[in-house]
Amino acid sequence: MKKLKTIFKNRRSSKQFDSYGVTTSRFNNDTRTPSPSSTQGPMTFPYSYGPAASPDTLSTSSSSSTFDAESEHTPTRQHRKLATRNHQRRRQSLGPVLTEDEPYSFDLQIERDLWPIFEVDTPTDHLLLAAGKINLDFSNRLATAWAHGYSIGGRFGNPLFSGSVLPGMARPPPLLFDLLHHRVVRTAELGSVTYAAISHVWGQTTSIDGSRYGVSWNIPVQSETKLLQILEAARVIVGERYVWMDVLCLDQRVRNEPEIAQMKSYFANATGCFVWLDNTFDDPGWDQVLNAIEHINASYWHDRHGAPFLGALNEVIKGGSLFDPSFNEQDCIAWVRRMEALGNAPWFKRVWTLQEGVIPDNVYFCTPERYMFSGTFMWQISAVIETVACSLLRDDGNLIGTAFAHDLQRSEVHKMLKLRQAYRGGAISYWHLAQAVRTRHCKFEQDRILGVLGLVHGVLPTVSYHRTVDELYQDLYRAYLADGDFKACMFIGGRSQLPEVHGSVGVIASELHGREESHMLESAPNGIHFKNVGYDYVIGMNCIFGTGVLATWHAKFGHILEWSADQQRELARAFNLPDDVHSQTGLCPGAIAAYSAFVGQNILPEHMDYMADIWEVVQAYEPMALLEWIRAGALLNRDLPFDSALVLLVTQSRDTQLAVLTEEVDDPSRLIALMPASYGLNPGAGCIVGRLLPSGEVKKIGVGLGRKLRHSGVAKFTLVD
Repeated sequence: MKKLKTIFKNRRSSKQFDSYGVTTSRFNNDTRTPSPSSTQGPMTFPYSYGPAASPDTLSTSSSSSTFDAESEHTPTRQHRKLATRNHQRRRQSLGPVLTEDEPYSFDLQIERDLWPIFEVDTPTDHLLLAAGKINLDFSNRLATAWAHGYSIGGRFGNPLFSGSVLPGMARPPPLLFDLLHHRVVRTAELGSVTYAAISHVWGQTTSIDGSRYGVSWNIPVQSETKLLQILEAARVIVGERYVWMDVLCLDQRVRNEPEIAQMKSYFANATGCFVWLDNTFDDPGWDQVLNAIEHINASYWHDRHGAPFLGALNEVIKGGSLFDPSFNEQDCIAWVRRMEALGNAPWFKRVWTLQEGVIPDNVYFCTPERYMFSGTFMWQISAVIETVACSLLRDDGNLIGTAFAHDLQRSEVHKMLKLRQAYRGGAISYWHLAQAVRTRHCKFEQDRILGVLGLVHGVLPTVSYHRTVDELYQDLYRAYLADGDFKACMFIGGRSQLPEVHGSVGVIASELHGREESHMLESAPNGIHFKNVGYDYVIGMNCIFGTGVLATWHAKFGHILEWSADQQRELARAFNLPDDVHSQTGLCPGAIAAYSAFVGQNILPEHMDYMADIWEVVQAYEPMALLEWIRAGALLNRDLPFDSALVLLVTQSRDTQLAVLTEEVDDPSRLIALMPASYGLNPGAGCIVGRLLPSGEVKKIGVGLGRKLRHSGVAKFTLVD
């Protein structure tokens, strides 16, 4: 096992290389002066809990029994940044409360569950827009009085979501629930009305008599008490008379496949989505969820019940902003942990709730403890963490930027934000969905497809519970293929024309918006017919490392220190790193950093003195190189049922990119890169790498990971196994 320790700007890292392409890294950030003991490795417990936590990091407002006193509390900047919890002092063992001088460490583990999209050069404006709009209510909210236990009878709160009846609403839900009369009603009898959608997680259910709610079926709920809680909260908080809720508005005696196909319109046409966020399965850590909610609200001058503090109105009147996005490293460290805690709530772990949080523009949460917060608050904070991570990586070469990126890629909260961004740009592909449901749970395996069909922009596959989950995946794939989505074909493992559920892994494109394409894709018995797709010939190739039977292939290309300066520069460019060459050594620091990130064997002990003068530059590039390792490493994971190799490819258009191939290639001139036709005028990300056969057909042997690829021409091909 190779072990490489680095010290750069007081950031220490320890990377353990178990084998080629299998990296487990622990990074430790400490802004204090290193002590002799600090070099022994990262701290095991990077956070302080309970009595050990610094009192300076806890800020609590005085608990008041009166409604007026609570609403008049005005937070200082310290209150806003560190948030509040009245019960924190009573139960200080809850939640990750970070001390000011505590180091931060993370384990970099490459796994298939990571969300691989993280581009440091992508503008974050679109990400903030995807978070949704902020709706502030400075009136005397009925919801606030309700949250404090005041009796409000059957009154309705002010409308929470700003929405109206959409013109030409194609398919409103056939049934809605009337919160005034507490009965299900037929939409056709109401005329033009607005409604809100309700999202929830039940867990174990029991059946209650539906006749009391105006339906002829038994209603499956965790308890009737919980159902009544949700309906009361919706009436008070959302303020809409009509709501759509699955157990009330979908006939529970049948599978409702026709209505499953309409879920997209049900949630898109709603004024917003009201989420009942509770600890459905009694998992530990619920207090940390509440802690995160209170911090989120405090960052926007709101109390834990979602009511703005009095000072918030004054701030808005003065033209100020309620949210301060100027996070420093310590802020981000704390927020990463809070988002991790929040993402452990059951609602973020279910398949069906994914589209219910992505499709609506407005999403609002409430807990049984009557903690309330806007999804916009949560996603904007997550977007700012990504902005800070990008800045640390791009401008500072800071390892903690890689840590933040890695943590965001594991975050269910951030994954949902990225899907909201892609959905609004019409850019969700097959592999977005296949990857997103990997970390979520459902009652029926078929729901892994049926539960996300609302995110599909093209023609939907057949909706049926009588089909196996494999058949549903295949139907979804063919639907994307028929829609001309070239990126659906960018996968390895399985057959060329059809991915396998567990045996294939795909490339998720980083583009924010869908492309207008002129090519056509047609499934055939022997493969896929590509008509008018772009192509480019491979003119150069270097294998960096491989797994399984491909583990020794890289030896034919020599060690990185033996590569020519041009080859090293190409590797640096493929990693999106500077390609300058050190004048004294003739080495490219960007290439050395890239090689180190993937292999861990670029700097051997006998070479340390020789490279001492460029070692600091190499370390400065290491964070960006590790980010690329995260991006490509999922395609090289050991748990995949096939062997693969990481390869550097250079194409005729002089595009340099990383590629993952599944078989050894002796003659790179027989390789061809296939890509969407739009790459001619607008360079794009990702391609298929194939071997040209004597018959003129192309056998797919891998995928390319380039970011700005162009094609040399357009032609017809048949992709075969």
